[in-house]
Amino acid sequence: MVDAWEDKIRLTEEGWKERYYREKFLVRGESELKEFCKNIRQAYIEGLEWVLQYYYNGCQSWYWYYPYHYAPFASDL
Repeated sequence: MVDAWEDKIRLTEEGWKERYYREKFLVRGESELKEFCKNIRQAYIEGLEWVLQYYYNGCQSWYWYYPYHYAPFASDL
């Protein structure tokens, strides 16, 4: 038997962004959330830059990787 899926983030309800980061990245507290958003934003933008460099100039680094499993919200970029 399959367990029922629970929507823990509830995108249509107030506080959805905090719940997303809490559930997906285990971020706790307001100060940790602020620092985390800064870090994930930086890594995501570096990833966009890496992709552009790859397609226009060839691979710049085979060692770079995006360190998170999920992307930030576009509103956080």
